[in-house]
Parts: sequence; structure tokens; C-alpha cells
Amino acid sequence: MTGPWPPGSLLGRLPARARDGLLELGTGVRFPSGRTILRQNEDGATAYLLVQGCVKVIANDSDRESLLAIRVGGDLVGEMAVLSGRPRSATVVTCAPTAARAIPADRLRAFLAATPDAAIELAAMLSDRFRWSNERRLASAALDPRGRVSRVLLSLAETYGHTRSDGTHLGAPLTQADIASLAGIRLPTAEKVLRGFADAGLVGLGYRDIRVLDHEALRAIAQN
Repeated sequence: MTGPWPPGSLLGRLPARARDGLLELGTGVRFPSGRTILRQNEDGATAYLLVQGCVKVIANDSDRESLLAIRVGGDLVGEMAVLSGRPRSATVVTCAPTAARAIPADRLRAFLAATPDAAIELAAMLSDRFRWSNERRLASAALDPRGRVSRVLLSLAETYGHTRSDGTHLGAPLTQADIASLAGIRLPTAEKVLRGFADAGLVGLGYRDIRVLDHEALRAIAQN
């Protein structure tokens, strides 16, 4: 199996025995980029443990589509419907070729019941996701666009980022439109903010590749 996984992901949190046990569940599947693997409002009989690749979590409200989150290799998606028995709350679409384990609901529940370490870390992961959602709502009311974009970039870099000689890559092939949606601002505004950050040497911009160059400067902006 591909690894190591980001420390903020479920596989990155788990001790070795629980991680290996989770990776043995279900069936291996592969999806091309752009494939919808979960649909909002459908019944949830399966969760997907992402082994490699990345997905976008999208909510549809009437004709409006909002990007809620990014998930990468090491993350679990579809678990909320599996655990609650309620319809899926979002659509999940691959944004790169993705390998995963398709885990039936009964097998995931049985594994969590028998593996307290995994159950606790899953609860911690869900708590972090809810915290992110709350912070995102608060940022919409309290921060200007620069602060909101800074928080999105820092969250992605710290949760999924890969630090290399040219900066911290966000861990997923995101566009500026994706950053705008995650920050809850219009695309032209996000483009202006990101250009300003790039001119100031805080980020590097490439095709579907955004790199954080100055974490401290972005953190200062995010806190104002």
C-alpha cells in the first residue's frame, strides 16, 4: 500500500496495527480523475478509504455548488452516512486518479467496535472536520478575503502539505477557483488575493499547484 500518509489523515493518525487492519478491509478499487464516487442524498452503504489520490467534497444547494473540503490518500470518506444510517450529506468527486478500499458499512462498524484505537482516532478526525467547518463560518463573518484565503492555505498545508525545496505544496491539484470556494469568496477576489501573496513572496502559483512559502506571514494575516 502507498504511504506514508499525511499526519492529519485517518491512516496518518492510527497506530500500525489499527492502520494495517483498516487497510485489509473491503475491496480495492480505482477511479480516474473526475469520477463521482458518492452522491449527495443517496443511501450510504459503503465508505471509501483513500489510499492514493485526492477527492473533492461538494455540496449542492438548488443550482449552487460549493466545495466543502479536500480529502487525500489516508482519509476516509462516506463514513458519516455509514455510521449514522442517514443519506449522504455531500457528493465526492475524484480530482486525480485515485485508489481506495471500498468498505461495506457492516464491516466498518464491526472493525471500529473491535478496534478502540481506530474508533477514537476516527472520532478525533471527525471533530477536527467539524472544527474546520465552524472556523470557516466564523471566518466568513470576521475576516477579510486575505485572512480567509490565508486560513484555507494554512489549513491545507498543515494537514496535507508536502514540504520540498520550493515550498510546501498543498497536497492536491487545486485551482484558484477551488481556493475561492473553500474561502467563501468570489473567484476574481481570490485571484487578486493570491496574486498579491505571490508578489509578496508568500506563495508560489503554478498550474493546479499552489505552494506556501511563508507560513508565519500567512499566519499573521489569518489572525488579523
